[in-house]
Amino acid sequence: MEKRNRLKIPLKSIVLLFGVLFILTNCQYDDTVGDINGTQDQVKSKIPFKLKEKTFAELHDDSRFVGAVNHVFSKGKANANFNARTVMEEQYGFTIDSTLIKEISTEGYTSYTFFIRRDTISDNFIENLVVEIDSTNIPKAYIIKYVLNSESRYIADDKAYILDAETEITPIEYNNSQLKTTYDSYGCVITLMCPWKGDHPAGDACIAADRGDLYWSDPECPEFPTSSGTSSSDGGDGGGGGSGGSSSDGSDDDFDHSCKGCGDTGEVITTPIIDEEIQETEEDCIKLKNLISKSVTNQLPRKEVGTLLNQLQDSSSTTTKEMGYFLNPTDTTESQFIPSYFEGEENADEVAMDLGTNAVSVLMHLHYNNETENKKQLSVFSLQDIYEMYQFIGTGHIFSPNTFTNFLTTEHGTNYAIQINDSNAFVNSSFAIKYFIGWEFSNFREEAENQYGAKRYNILPDKTNGQNELAFTKFLANENLGLTLFRANDDFTEFTKIEYKNGTFKETPCN
Repeated sequence: MEKRNRLKIPLKSIVLLFGVLFILTNCQYDDTVGDINGTQDQVKSKIPFKLKEKTFAELHDDSRFVGAVNHVFSKGKANANFNARTVMEEQYGFTIDSTLIKEISTEGYTSYTFFIRRDTISDNFIENLVVEIDSTNIPKAYIIKYVLNSESRYIADDKAYILDAETEITPIEYNNSQLKTTYDSYGCVITLMCPWKGDHPAGDACIAADRGDLYWSDPECPEFPTSSGTSSSDGGDGGGGGSGGSSSDGSDDDFDHSCKGCGDTGEVITTPIIDEEIQETEEDCIKLKNLISKSVTNQLPRKEVGTLLNQLQDSSSTTTKEMGYFLNPTDTTESQFIPSYFEGEENADEVAMDLGTNAVSVLMHLHYNNETENKKQLSVFSLQDIYEMYQFIGTGHIFSPNTFTNFLTTEHGTNYAIQINDSNAFVNSSFAIKYFIGWEFSNFREEAENQYGAKRYNILPDKTNGQNELAFTKFLANENLGLTLFRANDDFTEFTKIEYKNGTFKETPCN
């Protein structure tokens, strides 16, 4: 017996941007501008549960998670980092992927969603394993199969994938090291949905947008309350929100998660994980690691991209000049690069880079400090660094936005890499449209620096490395810039993807 319900589905658009040909880079923060009384914007929406994306490393010390996983799979499964198959996995011919875990929690209920990898790959469906713990504290497990009606599609605005699929649920029991499958009773699968530009599972961006249009995927579920205290009357383009039942404040205490259309087990609350979400991090990591070892020509002895980065890192603690390299590919595959060195004046805030007609694959530079001259630069990318990438796209000076990487090393001891994962979202973000188009006018630039600095995000030279790193990830997430940030180790051989999602600072090491 199976339970079916539907999730529904937009295509990325491509926008061309034109700009100027001469680039200035400025990493000095102007502390003469800004309202120091400004505070961080608060997310307006209240939802009746917490939805977070986590890695296994983040959940490894969570006793509730470890207990549930070890109960459902086998003793020690959580401690083994999912590396060894259990009886259940062997029987079903799949492996649990622990790269990304979606946790949903409310009072008396928690679910963990994992991606299932099959021995035989199918393009017709995807599968998740959901482990849930309700008020009985007895973990239950379900295989959720999404039979695809069409390919998943990406919505840049909400950083989400639309899934047009029929869902099938298989409850499973794991008992005395034997797998038993039961169909005597079953729940229905419900997901918080967003209709913006096509119905899709709601994520952090949908919730933060606070459009008042979120709804449950099952029309028999209690209606979802908006932050204004009223309930949405319908489910937007893709379905109804059902009939009342939730309080106006959306608190956990008032959340009724017993859908009228479900079986005795109630509903399984989950949000899908699709392969593309996992592949994004894996592909970005692979791309970054491969880039470090690529050769740069015209350098004796032979050097690699990583060699230049380490040279800049060594200089960051001794120089009082802006300096760096931009790398041009020697072929269409970007297998190796020609480096061009640039250097600014002593204690200068900017350095000119005359790119000519060159198309750049890699940019790397340093942030220096000179305490005697009161020149203290940021421990993370400056807003000028971000604008520079925007300008490169507009002037056609980026060889390929999909492979472009901007590296930073600082006197503070921090190392970062940033990539463009969605150039359309970047150039069409509200922040870019509001500030970057008029960047050369001082009032636009000063207000943007205000927002980046003391007025809103508090990315400042006197903040700690950790404070600036957290604030910078919030900036990237809140402004929906389509950029991916990585922290690098001391010699740029190991990277960790860092981001701010669902109100949580998230770290995903590149394995």
